[in-house]
Amino acid sequence: MSLKLYVLTILLILAFLVTGVYGDIHVGVSGGSGSGSRGSVGFGIGANKDATVTGCIAANGASLYPTLTISGIGDLDENHQVTDSAQNHAEIHAKVVDGLNIQYSDTLTPGAGNLGSTTGAVEADQTLTVGDSKFIKCSQSASNLEGDKASAGIEIEHGSLTNYQGHALAGLSSAKAYQSFEAASGREIKLYSLSFNAEKDNAKTWIEVDGTKGNLGNITNFADRAYASATNANASQTFNNATGNEIKLGTSSSNKEKDNADVSMEIEKGAVSNFTAKADTTLVNASASLVNSSASSLISGKSLVFEAKASDSLGDRVRAITKVKNGTLTGGVADIAFVDSPTNTLKASQSASTLEGTSLDADGKASNVTGITVHKSSNIDNPSISDYQNSASVIAGTPSVIQP
Repeated sequence: MSLKLYVLTILLILAFLVTGVYGDIHVGVSGGSGSGSRGSVGFGIGANKDATVTGCIAANGASLYPTLTISGIGDLDENHQVTDSAQNHAEIHAKVVDGLNIQYSDTLTPGAGNLGSTTGAVEADQTLTVGDSKFIKCSQSASNLEGDKASAGIEIEHGSLTNYQGHALAGLSSAKAYQSFEAASGREIKLYSLSFNAEKDNAKTWIEVDGTKGNLGNITNFADRAYASATNANASQTFNNATGNEIKLGTSSSNKEKDNADVSMEIEKGAVSNFTAKADTTLVNASASLVNSSASSLISGKSLVFEAKASDSLGDRVRAITKVKNGTLTGGVADIAFVDSPTNTLKASQSASTLEGTSLDADGKASNVTGITVHKSSNIDNPSISDYQNSASVIAGTPSVIQP
């Protein structure tokens, strides 16, 4: 057999062009390789009679490369996955209801080398751009035989999504999932990244932005990542700007030893810029943070609520809460919680280069396993504070609280 003929026998391309669609179209293809990998993908497509649908599915062994464009208003519902003989697994899902001008593509890729051997890995990728839609959902997940799992996803009610990319990668020793996009808008936007392993380490980040019919919520230049291995689970997210009627974001981590760290923010009728969220956990520590380190960045809103809390297996606990009315925090804003078991250290705190508003309520509480508790609170009208700090900690068994 000639090389040219051999290539033709392993490469299958299925292409289609449909106009004036009534109802649904379902197209599928599967592939496999001699090394034990399998892949399958199928389009579920719905479009109105004025829409044009173009698509292509290329299969090369177990590698599948689908693309799809719907010009006009249509629906998309796609699930596909790839698993190798070592049980590395990657999966992606995309759904659009009544979406305008859908542009979608995805790829399922076996890793280099012999799948099922010690170098085995599988990947799944997807991209999506869609205009005004009734509903948008994308997710990706990865897992392996060791029990490492990672996932990330987005949901939008009555909105749009620009240049979305999702990726899942599973190998013998780790699982990864991440997503990014240029812009998302809608009456409701929800995002998450989540990871955990067989040792019961887990980490999560999330953000929710709500808008109204006349004033949609928005997030720009967003990226997040979840990672899990035998010794660690972590998750992170970054974005340039988020605006909305209500913004909620948070991150948390915990481990088998019952170390826990949790931080959150709630902003009413406000905006957040240049933020990074992180959660990380191992067998002996847990941390969670929401950090804005840029001097020019800010958080503002009619109501701002920040909470951080942490606890360990001994029974030590810390909590810090900051509430600001009609407030603005700028430069170096941080909402942090962490536990370090080897040094018996816990901390929960909020800080900012400047804090201003019409009122401030700050509360800090720290307690240790023997029952010793330190609790302080502050109430300030029209605050204008430089180097704001509200902190609760337990260090080597000794609780303390620092107030503004």
